[in-house]
Amino acid sequence: ADLCKVGTGADGWTLDADYIQTADIQCPAGSNFVPIGRGPPFTGSYDGQGYEIRGLTVHSDIETYCGLFGFISSPANITNIKLVDIDIASSDVQYSYVGGVVGQSQAGTISNCSVSGSMTGNNAVGGLVGITTYQTTTIVGCDVDVSVSGNGEGNVGGLVGENYNGVIYNCSVTGTVTSPGSSLGGLCGSHSSTVPATGCHVTDIVVSGGSYAGGLVGAAHYGNVEDCHVSGTVTGTEYLGGLMGFKNSEFARNCTADVTVTGTEYLGGLIGFGQGGSITNCHATGAVVGSSSSVGGLIGHCGDAVSQCSATGSVTAGERYSSSVVGGFAGIILRTCVIRNCSAHGDVIGTSALAGGFAGQCMGSVNECFSTGNVQSSNGVGGFAGAVYSGSTTNCYSTGDVEATTGPWVGGFAGEIQDLATMCYSTGLVTTQNPGAEYVGGFTGQVWSGGFLTDCFWDVETSGQATSAGGAVGKTTAEMKTIATFAGWNIATPAEYTDEVWFIVEGEDYPRLAWEGLPVLPPVAAFSASPTTGTAPLTVQFTDASTNAPTAWAWTFGDGGTSAQQHPSHTYDEPGTYTVTLTATNAGGSDAETKAGHITVTAPVLPPVAAFSAAPTSGTAPLTVQFTDASTNAP
Repeated sequence: ADLCKVGTGADGWTLDADYIQTADIQCPAGSNFVPIGRGPPFTGSYDGQGYEIRGLTVHSDIETYCGLFGFISSPANITNIKLVDIDIASSDVQYSYVGGVVGQSQAGTISNCSVSGSMTGNNAVGGLVGITTYQTTTIVGCDVDVSVSGNGEGNVGGLVGENYNGVIYNCSVTGTVTSPGSSLGGLCGSHSSTVPATGCHVTDIVVSGGSYAGGLVGAAHYGNVEDCHVSGTVTGTEYLGGLMGFKNSEFARNCTADVTVTGTEYLGGLIGFGQGGSITNCHATGAVVGSSSSVGGLIGHCGDAVSQCSATGSVTAGERYSSSVVGGFAGIILRTCVIRNCSAHGDVIGTSALAGGFAGQCMGSVNECFSTGNVQSSNGVGGFAGAVYSGSTTNCYSTGDVEATTGPWVGGFAGEIQDLATMCYSTGLVTTQNPGAEYVGGFTGQVWSGGFLTDCFWDVETSGQATSAGGAVGKTTAEMKTIATFAGWNIATPAEYTDEVWFIVEGEDYPRLAWEGLPVLPPVAAFSASPTTGTAPLTVQFTDASTNAPTAWAWTFGDGGTSAQQHPSHTYDEPGTYTVTLTATNAGGSDAETKAGHITVTAPVLPPVAAFSAAPTSGTAPLTVQFTDASTNAP
């Protein structure tokens, strides 16, 4: 009964008062709660103190604002509320705002609240808040396990339906988000706040329905994200991503998405359609399946600057269009893009698409990137890119096998090239199911007018191709593992490395990009000792002088003593000559140095014990006496 009085004005229970919940509340079955702050907003405070409000039901076909609180504004402060098994639904109101705790927040703070239950509405539906507007709403430390449904308008999110100006930190979501409309996401349906959503976790989310859907955000209009992590599935039509369906914001950084994405076009394991800004240190691991075009392991349509990102899931595009593009990292890379230090590892299948292990169609600047997945499609197939049409591709490589069902334009690195590729190589097997396929090459199938290759190579043995278009040079496997082959590159062996782009372990591996991490060189063991001679007991200080950063040390001192310290001290108690061995170890291996007879210990010199005899000892003068030394311990 007291909950129903909040904000009514009765007995001083006004909308600007401060409230503290002191016990669990079980709402009566069949009762329909009237939201707090239906017109004038709630501006007071409510501290739930972690007590439950269980079974809350709000069903309305007339309310614009639906939730425990309908409408709040500054300086509202709502904290420590725990809603359990709630049911909030609005129907027949086109612009209703539905949330578990708040329908619409104009401004205020919502902290440490939790919600379980279901929310349903037409527009702006969220598990915690339906919509944030105008001034800043701070949402921090909240978690929800909800089923959120939209009836068609869109802006449906697991936490917030439409985040216009909310600041979201350290929140978590699990559950389902569904709508036949657009802009639906595991955290926010739409996100327009330039203050990034930060430190949020969306786990085992199921997002399904229409377009502009993402595991975290459906549509990011100026909305930034960082340090957010998502797992689950996203299913819909177009503009779908494991993290964001659509991105037109300044940045996404330090995020991961382990999400299976299924739809038609503009699909990505991280982002479906990138309009601009940057993507940094983000990683996608889920499979991406599309029936149309612009499908990529990380991003379907890339208009962003991308660095330090990776995609590992398989990528498949159907045959809806004959000019589809599909890639292990990106479906299409636009002219404005700069991509650096990125990798793709999943297999790529494009039924009738330009298909590449890294990109289906590359028109931007791609630097220091690589792909390892196998690639299959009909024509325009490459281990790295289906087609390089403009821009530049520099210091890149591919290792996956390439297979074309029909041809033409098939290559170990690129199916066709119409611009610059320099200091690149490929090693994958290149085959076609059509024996008569044209334009098939070890590195590329065709270099068009305006295309230019410099210092590019392919492995003639592993590719099964003896020729290639455009001036790429074929080498044997042994030659491809020799630094002399790549004399024009910025390359070094690990032992000689300073700041080169590439490194190579000669005779063992192909060139690799330095940012992948140089192999750890095994230590070269060395040590010194002081003193090396002396009398017993002799204490010797041993000093490790090994190079290449050992992480473990094993000493044997020759008298049965051992140590695992880096710089041990050891005492020899007995005379003798001792051989010392140091074995130094790190992730790259181990090495030992032995110094034979390095320590010499002599017996201690005892002080004399004086003694003598004399004869005679008596007689008459003059008396001559013979004295004889009888001292011990060698005076």
